[in-house]
Amino acid sequence: MAKKEQKIDVEVKDISAGETQKFELWIKDSAFATITQISEQRFETQFASQIEPRHFKTLDDAINDALMEYNLHRGS
Repeated sequence: MAKKEQKIDVEVKDISAGETQKFELWIKDSAFATITQISEQRFETQFASQIEPRHFKTLDDAINDALMEYNLHRGS
């Protein structure tokens, strides 16, 4: 039997320091990804479980990828 879809609240926290734009993605009480703006048109997403960061052109693309990664690897 299929599970019923659950609504998940995602919070994007701005943790910028100085000139570096940095964001953390939170679900409930745990952060699962960090996104850093490394240039005007380039964002880097880092997960605790990955060694290599992923790169994106927009913040929205980075957030969407992080959510897909979270959904793929979260427990059932």
